[in-house]
Amino acid sequence: MSTKPLYDPEKVRQAIEVLVEPSSVFEIRCLEATNDYRFKRTIAGFFDNADAAAQALADIESAKGIYITLNPVNPALHSIRCNRLGTASKGETTGDNHVQKRRWLLIDCDPKRISPHISSTDDELKRAVEKADEIKAYLSGLGFPDCLEAVSGNGKHLLYRIDQPSNDEHLVEHVLGALRHRRCRTH
Repeated sequence: MSTKPLYDPEKVRQAIEVLVEPSSVFEIRCLEATNDYRFKRTIAGFFDNADAAAQALADIESAKGIYITLNPVNPALHSIRCNRLGTASKGETTGDNHVQKRRWLLIDCDPKRISPHISSTDDELKRAVEKADEIKAYLSGLGFPDCLEAVSGNGKHLLYRIDQPSNDEHLVEHVLGALRHRRCRTH
């Protein structure tokens, strides 16, 4: 058993407070996670506050990835696993039809890799960060506001605050598609 904590509860709480709209319901999903049962599985739960979410993660010993829904989900999902994590069966996690509104536009710049099971090389990560910075500069030139930025192990994320209905008639999809097909010059 690892003696090093998997995460810093205070930083998790702070991140949730920045990313999640107050009083909304959100999901935390841990992929290929282990806890006291020791076998890998999807562990998930629905939360309505950052403190409960940070505390619930304390039992996770390892995970391939831990994710949070950025957009508010239907509050009825809270009754599936209210402010706690547990093994998620089919149908017990958030689907597109559960999203109530879009509060974030996520631009995820990851390099093409030969396999999703292989992490980015330093050079691939550098190119992904450069591409994200290029996109940010382009969007700033169009009048987009400042965004949140995060570098993952494989690339860089840009998060722009938006206020759109969940059925945005594919607006977010079209924006992402236009960025994907735009040819940017690297400086």
